[in-house]
Amino acid sequence: MGSHFTTPLLAVTIFAVAGCGGGSSGGGGGTPFVTRNSTTIDSQTFAASAARASLFRRSSDGAMLLQITEGPMAGVSVSCRDDQLQNCTVLGGRDNTGTGGVTQHLQGQYAFVGNFRIDQRIDGTDASAAQLVHAAALDSPAATPNLPRSNIATSYQGQFRGSAGLTDGPNGLVGGDAVLEVDFNAGILAARFDGGFDGGTPLSAAFNNISINSQTGQFTATGDTIMTFQGANAGGNFDGAFYGPTGQEAAGIFNLGNASGGMSAIFLACEGVSTCLIRN
Repeated sequence: MGSHFTTPLLAVTIFAVAGCGGGSSGGGGGTPFVTRNSTTIDSQTFAASAARASLFRRSSDGAMLLQITEGPMAGVSVSCRDDQLQNCTVLGGRDNTGTGGVTQHLQGQYAFVGNFRIDQRIDGTDASAAQLVHAAALDSPAATPNLPRSNIATSYQGQFRGSAGLTDGPNGLVGGDAVLEVDFNAGILAARFDGGFDGGTPLSAAFNNISINSQTGQFTATGDTIMTFQGANAGGNFDGAFYGPTGQEAAGIFNLGNASGGMSAIFLACEGVSTCLIRN
């Protein structure tokens, strides 16, 4: 998988939870990406795959529809009829049916991020995939934001949710606080994520020198991005976008890892405060 994807704001970017052999070109010159290759939830293990998709509300019945357009699950659609994005139907793929739902999600007024579980039976074998997505909120029209051009750094605060595994520690769902410091004039941002496992084991990840595309509102890791996990250099990916008329919300997904382990997560942060979070 490449170091990052670049997609229009109308699309959802989906990354693998794990399985990238050498990380991105950022993160200390090829630091190995060694996060575990699956997420364990309630004694069930869900493998991950890389893909791209679009997310929208179907006008005929109001269902939320996730359509995977690239990657190993291309052609698969996930239709969810309830507001909690559970009890979803999976269509497409070689056996043409399946189930799924969202394991974690955050929603603001303008942005949506989700960690979807997609279960299918492929060639007689049960298969599950974890798909991380970010997109415009389901009931919010997607539009390119008019980003500010200020010399004053803007702070975004919010939450992250994800899965992580430590080499000598726990493996499972994690969450915590997200803080982004954005310099729109220079076209860069820095992000820090501090949280932990339900049992109390702390986790931290940081990204510096993330590049912002002022024309599209997207931001992504480049070869100049510096990544750390648990305080040490790491390799991985980072991708997101600003949402809202003036970029009031920042949402995205990331994965990274080093010899300590690794983490993959969704995040949503709001300009100034975290009160824009509607659902988590």
